Amino acid sequence: MTKEPKPKKWDFTGTQVMKGEVDYTLEDYWRDMFKWFKDTWGGKLSPEKQEGGFNLIWVFLSLRANMENLEAIKKLMTKKHKPPIDMEVLEFLDSLHKKDIEILRGIKQRLFLDFFEPSLTQSYGNEEQAVDTTIAFVNSYIQEHIQKAMQETRGKKKPSRGYTP
Repeated sequence: MTKEPKPKKWDFTGTQVMKGEVDYTLEDYWRDMFKWFKDTWGGKLSPEKQEGGFNLIWVFLSLRANMENLEAIKKLMTKKHKPPIDMEVLEFLDSLHKKDIEILRGIKQRLFLDFFEPSLTQSYGNEEQAVDTTIAFVNSYIQEHIQKAMQETRGKKKPSRGYTP
């Protein structure tokens, strides 16, 4: 009999992160979610499958934090994964990771707020340009983080977040 995975426990909300009431970064989130994943699935999966499984969950969490609906995620993941991801699996992930999605959404909103003011200054008050620039900065920051974390996960770079793959 397989034990149902338990959601990660959080002591704060995504709103608290977004407002800056809690100092919790993308690096902290990645470290904590990686630890949760390893504690939950590590004994059941080979190291290669752990990396692939964590990447799949990271993509899912990121898309949901961006407010993508499950149907859109299914279409996207069906194109990328063979065999395709079943809607039942996505619904399970969604219910298991509701709070994780909220926390990641708060982190992304905080990043947006942190980058927006300098972008507004650089664009001489042009709000539309500042929003576009901020979104580009946030996406670039997240992509750089993912690349660094993946190198660490694969053992190509020394971990800097307090976890060992």
